[in-house]
Amino acid sequence: MRGREKKGGKTSPTSSVRFGSNERRRANDEQIQSFFVGYEATWRVTKLLAIRRLLRDREGLKAELRAHYGDALPDYDQYVYGATTNGLLFSAVAELMMHVEDFFALLQFVREREFFARELVTYKAGSVTNTAKVIESASDDRILSAFMVPPAAELPLAEEADMKAYRAGAKAIVYGTRNAAATYGRYEFFYRQYKHGLTVALHPYGAVTMPESRIEKLKTTLSGTLACYDNESIANAMKEGRIHGVVTMTLLHNTTPFLAELQAERNLLRLQPFERGEVSIDTLIEAGIDIAALIMSLVDNRVYLANPAIPGANSLRLPSVEPSAPLRNSRVDVTRAEGPWAIDRFPTKL
Repeated sequence: MRGREKKGGKTSPTSSVRFGSNERRRANDEQIQSFFVGYEATWRVTKLLAIRRLLRDREGLKAELRAHYGDALPDYDQYVYGATTNGLLFSAVAELMMHVEDFFALLQFVREREFFARELVTYKAGSVTNTAKVIESASDDRILSAFMVPPAAELPLAEEADMKAYRAGAKAIVYGTRNAAATYGRYEFFYRQYKHGLTVALHPYGAVTMPESRIEKLKTTLSGTLACYDNESIANAMKEGRIHGVVTMTLLHNTTPFLAELQAERNLLRLQPFERGEVSIDTLIEAGIDIAALIMSLVDNRVYLANPAIPGANSLRLPSVEPSAPLRNSRVDVTRAEGPWAIDRFPTKL
């Protein structure tokens, strides 16, 4: 009878074809290939490059804003080289963080044997953001296995040049993955606050007017100041890793006498600057390129396992340590005497 459960599987409600684990795995591999045809690993890096272009042409942006805002803004230099620059850098940090979250999601679900579509499209945010903690405790071999890269002892690489490329690529995977986790931890608080919008201090020093010398210096740099508002008590914020460096409180006439009471009520407004001072768009772009290279390695290695017949499926995709390599990616060709590798040799989860 159609739809009735049978041993080892069931029939489809729309056909008489048996549907079980083997059928689901074949469908899964097809859907993985379809998904990555439409996916673009470089998009968020492109967004970061577009933001850098805006920062480089802030004089042009200033003219555009003046055409729209007219006399509504009293000083366009103060606005463009202050709040606008800081806002663009906040946007760049958010783009980088979403890039890391993309990477974490793929790292968790790309090896899924049967339910890739269900797991990746509808995952809970916490399951991905916790990946950073998993990476911190993961061994090097476990990270390589997540990329579907076997240990060197299992690779039939006859050429010394290939083995050298493998060792360098494997090292880049491990280092890059751990660095992605560290990057996420470094910017996470500011990313969360930016998503709320109102808790971002684009004028971190209030109504203070920047001197002309400061503006002239800002015209020659692509950096800015990240600062957010927070109301968590200092003790709790320190436990959660939300306090870095100097903390500024609103020490006003009616606030100062009741700092302890306001803090106990989580009602004391604090200004939290970024721990390392100013943020540079170039630093964010470099991090984004590294993550794009990791994603490309992860995607290609999975697609090769999903369809061993495609060109290049007898290769491993590894990040290159050569700065001149396009998106720092290279391939190490591997001859598998025992036949194509199977996804089952690699763990489903990181």
